[in-house]
Amino acid sequence: MKRSEEQVYPHVLSGLLTIDVEGRVWRSGFRAENRTTLGYLQVRLMIGAKRHHALAHRLVYRHFSGQPIPD
Repeated sequence: MKRSEEQVYPHVLSGLLTIDVEGRVWRSGFRAENRTTLGYLQVRLMIGAKRHHALAHRLVYRHFSGQPIPD
């Protein structure tokens, strides 16, 4: 499954998704994370007619550091 953090993160900036001080991702007052089969938390978001996935810890890092995760 391809992760599309670059498409999901702008929705954090716009306020559709929020990240609290404990690193939890929220959407409309509900937790936005779902657990993958490997145990990671991911955020799924429909953008247009396409579903995008981003790992929650990557969004949280980017939110608090203010920059993308280095290679």
